[in-house]
Amino acid sequence: MNNRTKTLVVGAFVSVLVIGTTVFASSSNPGSEADPITTKSYVDTQLNSKIGSLQGELNTANGSISDLQKKIKALEDKVASQTQTPTTPAPTKPTPSPTPAPSYKTGVVTASTSLNVRSGASTGNSKVGSLRSGASVTILTSKSVSGATWHQIKAGTLTGWVHGAYIKIK
Repeated sequence: MNNRTKTLVVGAFVSVLVIGTTVFASSSNPGSEADPITTKSYVDTQLNSKIGSLQGELNTANGSISDLQKKIKALEDKVASQTQTPTTPAPTKPTPSPTPAPSYKTGVVTASTSLNVRSGASTGNSKVGSLRSGASVTILTSKSVSGATWHQIKAGTLTGWVHGAYIKIK
């Protein structure tokens, strides 16, 4: 804002303040030269007083604005210096290799006619199916029960337990 504009704004503001102020005549003859409403020197004194007061406030405000602008610039510089710090990329994790599929033994049924497949490793467990002599099986696991070897087998969709004496492991 240039000085001419500031002067016009201050003048308008002061005019509003002075005109808006109720002034009581101290003279016994209102409207005479002694009446402060019509005395030019009284109006000039009031205007100059208000202008001086407003200029002081404007100078204080300009000083405060300048201080705030310096603080903002300092904060912007600080933020800029913090955001330009180089970052180290996060370490990448090695891709785990797939777990190899277990290798199972295979066998052939050696029973003379058919072999019962049971739900557990004992003749006391229920029969879940049977396999003909010569059928191929995959042996999933083996265990010893009362001195006899039992194999958990899979043949097609049939899974169960068979006595080891009737399986020839390949």
